[in-house]
Amino acid sequence: GCVLAGCSNIVAADGEICSQCRRIFGDTIRPVSERERAETTEPPRPAATAAQVLTRRNQRCWLCEQRRTCTRFGGQWECRDCTLPAER
Repeated sequence: GCVLAGCSNIVAADGEICSQCRRIFGDTIRPVSERERAETTEPPRPAATAAQVLTRRNQRCWLCEQRRTCTRFGGQWECRDCTLPAER
């Protein structure tokens, strides 16, 4: 997929940026040096347990395909508008 955080678009080769992100961000995209990468790398997060609810902002909902704050259900990200309360 696209190397930009939060984007899950398919690309031809690993490490590339998708055409949609190139169109949206244009000249603001630039290569990151190893030093910058080391300074901005987040420590690994622990895996969520059954009791934890995993949510993420700017995640693509698998149902409506919009970027929203989504919650992980059964391996898929769902936004609040698409999640059916009776099923959870």
